[in-house]
Amino acid sequence: MFILRGDMDSQHAAKLNELLATELPGRVLLDVKDMTLVDRAALRFLTGAECDRVRNINCPPYVHSWVL
Repeated sequence: MFILRGDMDSQHAAKLNELLATELPGRVLLDVKDMTLVDRAALRFLTGAECDRVRNINCPPYVHSWVL
């Protein structure tokens, strides 16, 4: 499980994508409860990740409504 805090922009999303690519196969949980700001590129990443092997948990309502 990865806990994400604070703001997330395109650079953060790219780094997280690289990190997830090196993780062991299987399901990955992203706890996004403490995220405060998400830009459009990061939102695209979270949406795409949710469709693959990544699950977003504790998603704030403003992010959850866009990720679904």
